[in-house]
Amino acid sequence: MKRRDETQPPDPGAKRAKTEAGPKVKYYHKNGLRHVQPYEHSFETWVKGRWVGRQILEVFVKEFKMHNAEYYQGALDAGKITVDGKAVTAERVLKDGQRVRHTTVRHEPPVRGGDIKIVQQAGDLVVVDKPSSVPVHPCGQYHYNTVTGILMQEQGMEALHTVHRLDRLTSGILVLATTKPAAARFQEEMSKGEVRKKYVARVKGRFPAATEDGSQVTVSQSVRCANYRSSVHECHIDGKPATTNFELMHYNRSDDTSVVRCFPLSGRTHQIRLHLQWLGFPIKNDPCYGGSVTDDGECELGSPRGEAADRFDNTTVIGDMTTQDGQGDLHSLGIWLHAYFYEASKWKFEIELPDWAVPLKDNAA
Repeated sequence: MKRRDETQPPDPGAKRAKTEAGPKVKYYHKNGLRHVQPYEHSFETWVKGRWVGRQILEVFVKEFKMHNAEYYQGALDAGKITVDGKAVTAERVLKDGQRVRHTTVRHEPPVRGGDIKIVQQAGDLVVVDKPSSVPVHPCGQYHYNTVTGILMQEQGMEALHTVHRLDRLTSGILVLATTKPAAARFQEEMSKGEVRKKYVARVKGRFPAATEDGSQVTVSQSVRCANYRSSVHECHIDGKPATTNFELMHYNRSDDTSVVRCFPLSGRTHQIRLHLQWLGFPIKNDPCYGGSVTDDGECELGSPRGEAADRFDNTTVIGDMTTQDGQGDLHSLGIWLHAYFYEASKWKFEIELPDWAVPLKDNAA
């Protein structure tokens, strides 16, 4: 199975370089999904060391595969790609210290429709119930179709600071801060282990019940990043220490899945997903760590083809957690992992469990 949990950056600077703030964008809803009206956007980046001495067209074709050579040739001819503010030919050899700029019409992938539900807004904290498929902040191909982007565009909440991580495919409690000092305070509580978190997941197979003494299932396996470009992680002895406790809620005989409470004692990237995979009970619809993008397990995530405009605009929802784009490729709209409880000494946030965590009718045991 192709591990394609996150989309790759479409252009220079998408990950690290600062991008210009774009104009106010328009959203539209189609087929149950939220879309961003395509908009003009400019990416800028300094010439990387590995680009020095290479022709600019070759660099774009090999480094940024969102478009083909024909597109980049046309962009250079039209002056949409510049070096130090000047139009250049495809044969221009790049030098150290130069600034490359690419102006293009940006197409963002669609996400789940509906508003971002605000659970609580008090003082300098904003707590929301994040839908699956929506990234927390700009990353890769997502800029405005993000939690912070939607709240800024639709509710005027500017300069929100993220204080903890919640994967794009994961749903549930997300805490944001309106000031940097508030974000720092919350992050300090997290780093000291003062925040108690509870998640719920639906996994393959019959998860073991508690031991005779009532103990939970505990996994202590270090986690590290295996591939930075695709953001794939793994359990590895050279990683950072990570511990998660698990507790069976119920077993569904009809589809051989278990709903499990998860209690992460650390906050490593993809920790819960990896620890469930390590136990042999991966989240059933997690395409990156042992599950599949569709319930029947017969389909895989496809590589995008064709023009972004047609591919994204014609995306439809297949079932509850899968979309099919305009080129027929399947993509995960979310996984069965939900953060429903966060608590510290002076505050507590709790939201309802999702529908998929409820016992299946006439099949719970």
